[in-house]
Amino acid sequence: MFLARRKDSMTRWWRTGEGAVARGSFVATLTAAFVASFVGAAPTSPRFEFGATSARAEFPDGVDSDGDGLSDDLEKFSDTNANNADTDDDGYDDGAEWVLRSDPNDASSLPDPRPALRTYAYEAEGVLRVSTTFYPSNLDLIEAFAFFAASPQFTDAVEGDPGSGLGVIDLSDVVPVLATNVCATSFLGLGLASFDMDIDLSVMRSAPIVLGWAARLAGGETIDQLYLGTEGATNFVVASGGTVAGVGVALVAQPLQPVPPPSEENREYCSIGFSDGVPVGVATLEYTVTSAACAPDGLLYCIDTDCTALADQTFLMLDYGYLQAKLDG
Repeated sequence: MFLARRKDSMTRWWRTGEGAVARGSFVATLTAAFVASFVGAAPTSPRFEFGATSARAEFPDGVDSDGDGLSDDLEKFSDTNANNADTDDDGYDDGAEWVLRSDPNDASSLPDPRPALRTYAYEAEGVLRVSTTFYPSNLDLIEAFAFFAASPQFTDAVEGDPGSGLGVIDLSDVVPVLATNVCATSFLGLGLASFDMDIDLSVMRSAPIVLGWAARLAGGETIDQLYLGTEGATNFVVASGGTVAGVGVALVAQPLQPVPPPSEENREYCSIGFSDGVPVGVATLEYTVTSAACAPDGLLYCIDTDCTALADQTFLMLDYGYLQAKLDG
């Protein structure tokens, strides 16, 4: 269980190469990108004690002005009010609505309480910030928590489909080293928490990269993944949600760098339609972009010409069945 692991042992694991994934020519670059900015740096922010006193790990606090479990930075992307825990005044805090995927800006959209995990990424303070929210966060209810990075560039990976699809590396043990900016609250008597991982933007040089999460929380399995790509001059993220895209399903591509539009009329997003996923090996699904165009009512500028250029491209994403199987492995 990652929350109970100690940072010093994980640091030693990476530095000595004791882990099975610490092999191959890509590891040195990946390790540097994921750990260099964090390992050995003493946190300057207050500490947050996560979990019961008998089995807790300490991580730096995040800034959560309204105490809803979402950092103020993340609330810019959920389009919620960082100074109001319940933006739409429906009786459910924004953090609960975000992780449970109801609309925190629509009082008629109510969350369905269940074990859940949601991840997102954006550029902040010169780094790639990956923010993950999960419920419940009670230490005794976290049965498994796994984190994976995958890319067609990872041809020396020991898992997945290296050379033909996505090479996969298991980075679960690195989470305690990278976790920071923890925000915590409660929902229906159980804990709800979010944390960030700040990763050097050099990982985007090997784009596309897929980041996948799989967790078993209070007996329920929950999975999410992000596709990080570059088109033209734009780094972008596609959040896949709780299901894999199929025919007629549109996902949103959003620029990693938050550049708010000057007015409501300019708020757009890049809507991408996908074909059915075609299996490539044991871990990879290949999708073809059937449509890509700017659509109204987004949060930021649409990536414009870079958006339409995505049409007819292929995306490789992790098979959800593969991630689910990793929880049982």
